[in-house]
Amino acid sequence: HPALRRVQSPEEVSGVFADTMRNADIVDYCAELIGPNLRFHHGKVNSKLPGSATQVKWHQDFPFQPMTNDDLITCLLFIDEVTLENGPLEVLPGSHKGPLYSHWHNDIFTGAVDDKIIEAQRHKIEKCTGPKGAVCLMHSSLLHGSAPNRSDKPRTLYITTYYAEDAIEL
Repeated sequence: HPALRRVQSPEEVSGVFADTMRNADIVDYCAELIGPNLRFHHGKVNSKLPGSATQVKWHQDFPFQPMTNDDLITCLLFIDEVTLENGPLEVLPGSHKGPLYSHWHNDIFTGAVDDKIIEAQRHKIEKCTGPKGAVCLMHSSLLHGSAPNRSDKPRTLYITTYYAEDAIEL
């Protein structure tokens, strides 16, 4: 079942997404956490449509966007209701305070951490669900992933990442 998975940079083609990226309450929340002089890093719409079986393996975002510091926040705005059945974000609370884990296995970049790291902490996993319009803020070093959508309803998120002015891309 082919299905649309991602729209990269929707704020470049949609006034609604551009306005949300600039003016939504999430911008103020990020400023409270990492300072008032924010920069927008990127945005995307991620969808898990019914029957698409899209799974996101456990990873940390920081290795994908390394900076001189970790003052980066990813905001997930729920465009659809997110339920336990439609593949919610799963996180390991407190993992953002721990080490950055390798996303390489046998000299191949997999974009995921070793399954053993997650298995040892599986009892701590929290699933992030909520109504359409809810927001989840996530530190760039937080371990997270998500299971496939096993429902008959879509799970779509608008994801934006902001970083502090003193965080310089490496």
